[in-house]
Amino acid sequence: MNAPSHGIDLTCRTEALSLSDISRAFGLSRSSAQKWHKTPVQSATGHKAALPPALHAVAQAIGVRLGPDVLEGPRPRYPVEVVLALGQALGYLDRHGHLIKENQGKGRGRWLPAVPTIDPATRRERHYVNHLAAALGVTNEAVEMGLSRKAHSYVQPDGTDEMGRSFWWAPTVEHLVERARTGPAGRRIRLYGGRHTHSAAPGRRSFRTGCGKIIGRSDHWMPDTAVVTCPACRKAEAAG
Repeated sequence: MNAPSHGIDLTCRTEALSLSDISRAFGLSRSSAQKWHKTPVQSATGHKAALPPALHAVAQAIGVRLGPDVLEGPRPRYPVEVVLALGQALGYLDRHGHLIKENQGKGRGRWLPAVPTIDPATRRERHYVNHLAAALGVTNEAVEMGLSRKAHSYVQPDGTDEMGRSFWWAPTVEHLVERARTGPAGRRIRLYGGRHTHSAAPGRRSFRTGCGKIIGRSDHWMPDTAVVTCPACRKAEAAG
């Protein structure tokens, strides 16, 4: 991680930044910051609004009030503290405000940051799918499969960031690692079309039941309090 070499060092900057300046500060194309500024657009159904613009969300999180010249003007310029917080929240800047080389140039899709990001409101570290997967010793796909379970999935995140990416706080990651270390107890699932409740644990590339069956997308996660009824899973739990 090094200080930026593109001419805009946010740690020394005092003047407000244009959208082009913001893109350059993060090592992105000139138009990249526009998507963090523009007004959110509702979905075609009109029922669910998109995420608020990241620059606006970060400003609110750190208590900076944006004036009409920023919100509605043709050439908005954002305070340095908002841009710094945005860069740290999205993963372009480290805690000291320096560019993270591994994330330079990443601007499309919900890419995963190389290191945990910094929550603008609390300054706590936010860990992502790749960080949790590395801590558990599994692939990113295994964690993402757990996320697709929604209700009762033990990897459900603590929140989503300004780009809609799932994240976990450090204590949650530690808790999940401890649960994985102590074995399959505490996670329960019922396989599609089956009548038994199984224990479950993350494998290297997928989630498996205690009796070795691969868990699929149609299977149903149960509350942690559910009683394991699969004889083979109960035997595996007893064997520790």
